[in-house]
Amino acid sequence: MPLLAAPVVLPGRWGVRPQPSLTADGLLLRPWAPADVTTVRAAYDDPAIRWWHARSMSDDDEALAWIDAKNAAWRDERAVEWAVVVAPTQPAEPEPATAPARVPAPTPAPTSAPVLALAGVGAHARPSSQPGEPSVETSAAMTPGLVPHAVPSPGPVPRAVPSSGPVPHAVPPSGPVPHAVPTSGPVPRTVPPRHLAAPPLRRLGTAPTGTVVGRVALTHLNLYEGFGALAYWVVPAARGHRVAVRAGAEALRWAFEELGLHRVEVEHSTRNDASCRVAELLGCRAEGVRRGHALHADGHHDMHLHARLRTDHPDPPGPSAT
Repeated sequence: MPLLAAPVVLPGRWGVRPQPSLTADGLLLRPWAPADVTTVRAAYDDPAIRWWHARSMSDDDEALAWIDAKNAAWRDERAVEWAVVVAPTQPAEPEPATAPARVPAPTPAPTSAPVLALAGVGAHARPSSQPGEPSVETSAAMTPGLVPHAVPSPGPVPRAVPSSGPVPHAVPPSGPVPHAVPTSGPVPRTVPPRHLAAPPLRRLGTAPTGTVVGRVALTHLNLYEGFGALAYWVVPAARGHRVAVRAGAEALRWAFEELGLHRVEVEHSTRNDASCRVAELLGCRAEGVRRGHALHADGHHDMHLHARLRTDHPDPPGPSAT
């Protein structure tokens, strides 16, 4: 019986093409290569990766078989697996040569006596229109006729504040005090969403270009439904640099904008707080818990389910997002 709905992603169109490489804020997502055998084996020797992904690597042959299987999954249109490596830095463009700055000629001294501004008054002198006169800006007003400061003027010194009468006040004595925020309507939001308010991403300055620092993948692809699952891990030396967030964000962009998926899920053990935080930062909304859903070395774990739709805004819902 023919299906009533058309497939979200037409099969047989992207597996025959070379797998694309993507860039993500200082990282490069590229297909796995046989030269990555040592890195893959070392990654699965890490206790955290081995525990949460429930597998290990016994030798290089097993690691090479793992890499071959990831590349075959692309050709079969079952999954897209990327090695996350440190991207080469772009060389800085040389600055254009500039002519040496010209030193202005010394300004001749004025022939008239120096003058000063009244106390509490500041102004800028306008450029002179007469040749040979100075044309500079100063914080004192050039007012002719005033007595130089070196000679005291006769009589009492005027006070800036009147001796009698009420002191003027900046706020009127009656009426409402003006407020910067309107009294009606929504207050403009000034705090960014939680996934955007994270600390700035730190660069992997100590890792050489081309170093494998993690893995990101779109697995369990169902092209008819337009469905996939996001998976990731990061090697110990690169943790704390938002590698999973940067690589995962680019993988999601590719999944929705280029592959055309409708929904991508992230599933992790309820005991894995770090993976939960990555899913939140990627804008994948928490949808619930699958009880006893995944088998680990110590038994079945409850799995926390997140998901993001192509039509979702990446800002996680709820008051915590503010």
